[in-house]
Amino acid sequence: MCWCRMWAPGAHVEAQDLAGRYGARLTPVVEQPWGITEFVLIDPSGVCWHIGQNTPDSPPAGRLPDNPP
Repeated sequence: MCWCRMWAPGAHVEAQDLAGRYGARLTPVVEQPWGITEFVLIDPSGVCWHIGQNTPDSPPAGRLPDNPP
């Protein structure tokens, strides 16, 4: 498993119509209670990508800082 961190809002990804253009499947963008906003993308070959970013104004409990060095 590989975690990818995104630095752009997930709504932008939804607006790209990846499902229609490439046959990918997407879950809705969700703000998790542990301070990560994420979605899942399953590409046409079946690889499951969990993509997320720190949720703005959420306490940084057990997560990476918002602005890494």
